[in-house]
Amino acid sequence: MKDIDGRTRDRFAIYSLGNFISTRLHGKDAALTGLIVRIKIRKTSRGSVRLTRVEYVPTWVCIARNGRQKMCRIVPLRQALAKPEPFFAGQLDRMKRAYRSTLRMYNPEK
Repeated sequence: MKDIDGRTRDRFAIYSLGNFISTRLHGKDAALTGLIVRIKIRKTSRGSVRLTRVEYVPTWVCIARNGRQKMCRIVPLRQALAKPEPFFAGQLDRMKRAYRSTLRMYNPEK
């Protein structure tokens, strides 16, 4: 991509990763799935900035009831599936599907 000076540069963009809490659409798995993107940048000795690492963390909006009150927690999917909690009851199958779908979308080689 060329910048306003006409120089070609590499770019990295993150667009609309979604809402962390989307309880209004709790029946839609895509609305409950999100991403946290972590990037690492480094300034070189010449003053330019380099992107050195990009990672993403798939998340799930976990909704449960505590009596009459609805509770939401945003959980990292990989860790939540590795060590399920009672809070996730009834959502584990949906969480697993969402995690697999996210991996296919953002890591096509896997």
